[in-house]
Amino acid sequence: MKALSFVPIVILLGAVLLGFTLSQTDIFNPHTRTAEASRIEAETAALVAQNKFDEQFRQIALNRIQEETNIDLEALRARRAKDLELIERDAQLKSRLFELAVIIGLGVVAVIGGVAAFYLLCAGFALLRQQKQPATEVAREGRRVIPFPGLPQRTRVLTKTPATAVALLLLGVAVFTASAALL
Repeated sequence: MKALSFVPIVILLGAVLLGFTLSQTDIFNPHTRTAEASRIEAETAALVAQNKFDEQFRQIALNRIQEETNIDLEALRARRAKDLELIERDAQLKSRLFELAVIIGLGVVAVIGGVAAFYLLCAGFALLRQQKQPATEVAREGRRVIPFPGLPQRTRVLTKTPATAVALLLLGVAVFTASAALL
């Protein structure tokens, strides 16, 4: 019976040793657990330090990106303000050039109108001062004959009447008044 009681004790001791082996408990070297705990604490501290470093690096990178974005935004705002200023200057210049062109155009029209008025007034006064013969002549048979046959000659005869001279004077005054109004 002694042999039979020895077998369960060996099995029990084998089970205990197997349990210690599987649980990785070192009963013969108690410093192993302390070293393992120190190693785990060191790894944890290294991971915490690495995480802090990564967080600081991400924060620095984020700050750098924000600064670059702010710089780009300020540059864009400055460029936009400069573009708006250039557009405004261009619009003012175009407006001034248009006003100048209108003034020059009105001046040219006024000068041309003044010259035309002067010509019309001179022609009207010249016609009034002229004492011309009547446009028709009496032929030998007692009929009136126009010495210039055709329409162009008739218009020449009609342009030398006092009514035409007065009309030229009035037209000259009207053109002069309009030219003066443009100035």
